[in-house]
Amino acid sequence: MTDAALPPPPTSTAGDKTIGIALAALSEFPGGGTVVALLDQIFGTPYARRHDAWLRKMHELLLDLDARGIDLNTLGDRPDFVTAVHEATRIALGEHLEAKLDQLKAVLLNAATHEADSITDLWTLRYLSVDRRARTCTR
Repeated sequence: MTDAALPPPPTSTAGDKTIGIALAALSEFPGGGTVVALLDQIFGTPYARRHDAWLRKMHELLLDLDARGIDLNTLGDRPDFVTAVHEATRIALGEHLEAKLDQLKAVLLNAATHEADSITDLWTLRYLSVDRRARTCTR
Protein backbone atom coordinates (compact mmCIF):
# COMPACT_ATOMS: atom_id res chain seq x y z
CA MET A 1 0.00 0.00 0.00
CA THR A 2 1.39 3.40 -0.91
CA ASP A 3 1.26 6.43 1.34
CA ALA A 4 -1.22 8.06 -1.05
CA ALA A 5 -3.72 5.25 -0.40
CA LEU A 6 -3.76 5.84 3.36
CA PRO A 7 -6.66 7.96 4.57
CA PRO A 8 -5.66 11.06 6.49
CA PRO A 9 -5.73 10.85 10.28
CA PRO A 10 -8.89 12.20 11.90
CA THR A 11 -8.86 15.90 12.66
CA SER A 12 -11.02 18.21 14.67
CA THR A 13 -14.27 19.19 13.00
CA ALA A 14 -15.71 22.62 12.25
CA GLY A 15 -17.96 22.10 15.30
CA ASP A 16 -14.90 21.53 17.49
CA LYS A 17 -13.34 24.73 16.17
CA THR A 18 -16.57 26.68 16.68
CA ILE A 19 -16.76 25.50 20.28
CA GLY A 20 -13.11 26.50 20.77
CA ILE A 21 -13.72 29.98 19.34
CA ALA A 22 -16.83 30.49 21.48
CA LEU A 23 -14.98 29.39 24.60
CA ALA A 24 -12.05 31.67 23.78
CA ALA A 25 -14.40 34.62 23.31
CA LEU A 26 -16.16 33.83 26.58
CA SER A 27 -12.85 33.75 28.43
CA GLU A 28 -12.29 37.43 27.56
CA PHE A 29 -15.04 38.48 29.98
CA PRO A 30 -14.50 38.69 33.76
CA GLY A 31 -15.14 35.26 35.25
CA GLY A 32 -15.36 33.80 31.77
CA GLY A 33 -12.19 31.77 32.17
CA THR A 34 -13.77 29.82 35.00
CA VAL A 35 -16.90 29.21 32.95
CA VAL A 36 -14.79 28.08 29.98
CA ALA A 37 -12.82 25.63 32.11
CA LEU A 38 -16.04 24.28 33.63
CA LEU A 39 -17.79 23.87 30.27
CA ASP A 40 -14.73 22.20 28.79
CA GLN A 41 -14.59 19.74 31.68
CA ILE A 42 -18.31 18.96 31.47
CA PHE A 43 -18.76 18.74 27.72
CA GLY A 44 -15.39 18.75 25.99
CA THR A 45 -15.37 18.53 22.22
CA PRO A 46 -16.67 15.53 20.28
CA TYR A 47 -13.17 14.72 19.03
CA ALA A 48 -11.72 14.93 22.54
CA ARG A 49 -14.48 12.65 23.84
CA ARG A 50 -13.64 10.04 21.18
CA HIS A 51 -9.97 10.34 22.02
CA ASP A 52 -10.68 9.94 25.74
CA ALA A 53 -12.95 6.94 25.13
CA TRP A 54 -10.19 5.21 23.16
CA LEU A 55 -7.59 6.01 25.82
CA ARG A 56 -9.88 4.40 28.42
CA LYS A 57 -10.08 1.25 26.25
CA MET A 58 -6.30 1.23 25.86
CA HIS A 59 -5.96 1.55 29.64
CA GLU A 60 -8.31 -1.42 30.12
CA LEU A 61 -6.22 -3.37 27.61
CA LEU A 62 -2.97 -2.62 29.43
CA LEU A 63 -4.49 -3.64 32.77
CA ASP A 64 -5.73 -6.89 31.20
CA LEU A 65 -2.35 -7.64 29.64
CA ASP A 66 -0.58 -6.91 32.92
CA ALA A 67 -3.00 -9.23 34.76
CA ARG A 68 -2.15 -11.96 32.23
CA GLY A 69 1.53 -11.57 33.07
CA ILE A 70 2.56 -9.97 29.77
CA ASP A 71 5.59 -7.70 30.04
CA LEU A 72 4.23 -4.36 28.84
CA ASN A 73 7.73 -2.95 28.33
CA THR A 74 8.50 -5.48 25.58
CA LEU A 75 5.36 -4.74 23.54
CA GLY A 76 6.92 -1.54 22.21
CA ASP A 77 9.76 -3.60 20.75
CA ARG A 78 7.36 -5.64 18.60
CA PRO A 79 6.81 -3.82 15.27
CA ASP A 80 3.69 -5.87 14.49
CA PHE A 81 2.05 -4.83 17.75
CA VAL A 82 3.04 -1.17 17.35
CA THR A 83 1.55 -1.19 13.83
CA ALA A 84 -1.65 -2.79 15.12
CA VAL A 85 -1.95 -0.13 17.86
CA HIS A 86 -1.41 2.63 15.30
CA GLU A 87 -4.04 1.27 12.91
CA ALA A 88 -6.53 0.56 15.70
CA THR A 89 -6.08 4.08 17.05
CA ARG A 90 -6.63 5.60 13.62
CA ILE A 91 -9.87 3.64 13.26
CA ALA A 92 -11.01 4.31 16.84
CA LEU A 93 -10.71 8.08 16.56
CA GLY A 94 -13.13 8.03 13.66
CA GLU A 95 -15.61 5.81 15.49
CA HIS A 96 -18.46 6.60 17.87
CA LEU A 97 -19.73 3.07 18.60
CA GLU A 98 -18.63 1.54 21.91
CA ALA A 99 -18.91 -1.96 20.41
CA LYS A 100 -16.38 -1.06 17.71
CA LEU A 101 -13.93 0.16 20.35
CA ASP A 102 -14.37 -3.17 22.14
CA GLN A 103 -13.64 -5.01 18.88
CA LEU A 104 -10.50 -2.96 18.30
CA LYS A 105 -9.39 -3.66 21.87
CA ALA A 106 -9.92 -7.39 21.24
CA VAL A 107 -7.76 -7.23 18.11
CA LEU A 108 -4.96 -5.63 20.13
CA LEU A 109 -5.35 -8.19 22.91
CA ASN A 110 -4.96 -10.94 20.32
CA ALA A 111 -1.96 -9.21 18.77
CA ALA A 112 -0.29 -8.90 22.18
CA THR A 113 -0.97 -12.44 23.41
CA HIS A 114 -0.39 -14.50 20.26
CA GLU A 115 2.38 -14.93 17.76
CA ALA A 116 2.33 -12.31 15.03
CA ASP A 117 0.06 -13.19 12.14
CA SER A 118 0.26 -10.10 9.99
CA ILE A 119 -2.27 -11.36 7.46
CA THR A 120 -5.01 -12.07 10.01
CA ASP A 121 -4.33 -8.90 12.01
CA LEU A 122 -4.21 -6.78 8.86
CA TRP A 123 -7.47 -8.20 7.53
CA THR A 124 -9.22 -7.82 10.87
CA LEU A 125 -8.23 -4.18 11.17
CA ARG A 126 -9.05 -3.60 7.50
CA TYR A 127 -12.52 -5.12 8.05
CA LEU A 128 -13.18 -2.88 11.04
CA SER A 129 -12.09 0.16 9.02
CA VAL A 130 -14.11 -0.80 5.92
CA ASP A 131 -17.16 -1.62 8.05
CA ARG A 132 -17.19 2.01 9.24
CA ARG A 133 -16.96 3.30 5.67
CA ALA A 134 -19.69 0.94 4.50
CA ARG A 135 -22.08 2.21 7.18
CA THR A 136 -21.34 5.77 6.11
CA CYS A 137 -21.91 5.04 2.41
CA THR A 138 -25.20 3.20 2.87
CA ARG A 139 -26.97 5.94 4.80
